Amino acid sequence: MTLLVAKSLFAVGVLEWLAWRVRRDAGGRADSRYFEAMGHLGALRLLVLAFGLLANGSSRGVVLPERYLHGAGMCLTLWSCHALVLFAYAFPLNRRPPRALLAGLGSLTVALTLALPWITRAQGPATMLMLVMVAPYFALAVLFVRRNWHAATAPGDTRPPAPVRIVQASLVYPWAASIVLFSVLHARAGGPLPTQLYLTHSLVMTTLTLGGIGVAILRYHLFESRVLVAEVLLAVVASGCFAGYAVYLAPPLHGYLTATLGTVFATVFVASGPPFAIRLALSVLDRHMNRMACSLTGSGMGGDAARALAATEKVVDPDGALAAMTTAVASATRGEVTFLRSGSLPPGERADADPALVALLEAHPRRFFAREQHLELPEALVTAMRALDASLVVPVARNGVTFGLFVVRGCRISRRAALESATIAEHLAIKFENWALFAEVARADRALADYKAYLRSALEEHRRLAALGSFAAAVAHDLRTPLTSIQMNVQIVRSRGYVPDGDREYLDIAVEEIERLNRSVGELLEFAKPLHLQVEDSDPRELLEDVRRALEPVLSERGMTLTVRHEGVGHARIDERRLRQVLVNLVDNAAAASERGAEILLKSRHDGGSVTFEVEDHGRGIAPENLGRIFEPFFTTRPDGTGLGLAIAQKIVRAHGGELRVLSRPGEATVFSAQLPPEPPAEGALEPAHAAE
Repeated sequence: MTLLVAKSLFAVGVLEWLAWRVRRDAGGRADSRYFEAMGHLGALRLLVLAFGLLANGSSRGVVLPERYLHGAGMCLTLWSCHALVLFAYAFPLNRRPPRALLAGLGSLTVALTLALPWITRAQGPATMLMLVMVAPYFALAVLFVRRNWHAATAPGDTRPPAPVRIVQASLVYPWAASIVLFSVLHARAGGPLPTQLYLTHSLVMTTLTLGGIGVAILRYHLFESRVLVAEVLLAVVASGCFAGYAVYLAPPLHGYLTATLGTVFATVFVASGPPFAIRLALSVLDRHMNRMACSLTGSGMGGDAARALAATEKVVDPDGALAAMTTAVASATRGEVTFLRSGSLPPGERADADPALVALLEAHPRRFFAREQHLELPEALVTAMRALDASLVVPVARNGVTFGLFVVRGCRISRRAALESATIAEHLAIKFENWALFAEVARADRALADYKAYLRSALEEHRRLAALGSFAAAVAHDLRTPLTSIQMNVQIVRSRGYVPDGDREYLDIAVEEIERLNRSVGELLEFAKPLHLQVEDSDPRELLEDVRRALEPVLSERGMTLTVRHEGVGHARIDERRLRQVLVNLVDNAAAASERGAEILLKSRHDGGSVTFEVEDHGRGIAPENLGRIFEPFFTTRPDGTGLGLAIAQKIVRAHGGELRVLSRPGEATVFSAQLPPEPPAEGALEPAHAAE
């Protein structure tokens, strides 16, 4: 009995180590979590039965009734079966069980757990009832194993990979053998079975099922069997040491402690001390397992890869870093390595990655994609990797941006090599991200310098225009009074009867020129002085009709027609007099650019609260090199123009909170449009750029 308990406690230590090892190397997966639960429940079942057996075999009499031990063991068995069914569903495709399965299976397990007190009181048929209780779990496990057998079999193969076969064998065969064994024992015994038999069965089942599954999981995620073999050798050595202890040292030590301290203390110390010591030793050895794994796989971070990472730590040049990192990945994997660029990485002497492949990698983010993981990967991604003949694909990505990917060919990939390549790729992604940030900062610095130069130029231009406007306004103010006096005197002379008709014609020309000068002086003064709007509710349709009535006689003399159109109905808050001035100026410009017989279109469009005015002609248009200057003060292409008409029009439109825009195709059409908001801004609320003009 002592040896059985010792072996059980030793198995508890190994189970906990195995569950911890799986969690470390394959944590975060659904099947790994279910295996960890199975390991903890199996270890707890061994502990309960072992210590119950020790307590009942002590010299102080029976401490725990057999049916309590059997009930606790059955409860833990049910929940172990529960976790095992979920593991069978999830492995190896990492499928998360649906809610219906979780709810149904959980309800079944809870109901059977609540029925255990009645089953344990049944004495004779308890074993058979327990077999009936686990039958649904066994059926579900077989169903999921069969389904995963087909799902894990690659096209063209007749069976799945070895780790999948090991897991399925560890699930089905020991369980089926247990059902047969307990059926035979129940038929022969006819009553409850002893606790030693339950403990022995739990020890064997735990070793075969959980041990086989744990080894298969580690093999599946380590890719390379040599690392796993090394760890198994450590476990064998530990088992050999324990066997020597149990055969040669445990009996005399147990007798000595029994004589001095008592049977219970001697049994607990002799049985439980070595497993915990071995567990501690395995933990210490596991800390050094990475170094041993690297030496076995030939991919130590202390070699070329580590030197490449150290050498490129302060390298800014992306090409230099890429060359060093490619060499490091080749050193880690012992394969042929190709880098494929993607996204924002500038083109160079590098091939481009297929955008469809990059999209697949971004849709299923992982640190690396190995050929051995094909069971977990989408079929399209597996097909793409086969097309590249890739053993390993490592994305070079950071913060959702993929810069490229490493493609490794012509080698077998160990997990250590894959993880090392992923670390190198992450280091390279940081380099690329830093380079992109440096480039962005450089572009921003150049843009800022250009904008500063533009602002300085614009400021100088505004100052020049302001000075010119002030000067022009002063000159215009000084000219207006003399011009008015000259015009009045010319008109008086013309009205005298003694002026010959031939001279009267010259006086008419003088009056026309004086009027033209007066208009120019008026434009100068209007451009220079502040603009104050008289805003009121107006109907845009009436405004356009007023413009048509005012200009129609003049246009008729030129053989032109003015067509007015309205879209939408509504009022607008505008200064009607100022906008009439804008529209008259635009129509006059359109007439000057059009041939005789042309049609000019004047439109208004009311859209919600805003209103848009458009003037369209089909004349000669505006030259592309002049489009950017037509709103500049004093810029004109007309011999008789001052260059202030469009500048004043833009000033009025901006005072309403709008913008005057132009679209011109020389020889086809020119459209001036002014879109005004529902309500003009308050005076003084204009933007500086608008106010400066």
